[in-house]
Amino acid sequence: MGLDGADLVNFVREQQKMEREERDRQRKERTLEKQRKEKERTFIREEAKRKTKLLLAEEEAKEKQRQYELEKAKLAFEQELKRSKQASE
Repeated sequence: MGLDGADLVNFVREQQKMEREERDRQRKERTLEKQRKEKERTFIREEAKRKTKLLLAEEEAKEKQRQYELEKAKLAFEQELKRSKQASE
């Protein structure tokens, strides 16, 4: 009990239409997946940049603090040296 004539043509057309729709759906899914992955990569890159900037800022702040402490110690040493010279005179 096979299909004949117009029924066969309609069946083939319907099958082709379903296959086309399935390929279109798969193509859209792949596109959405690519977009999601790209957004994820972008987020990771931006997060890495942000963390790098934060670490650099922290290192800068530590270096400034070290320089401040060094200047403070240097000034204290110079003042102590002056006092010692004055006391020995």
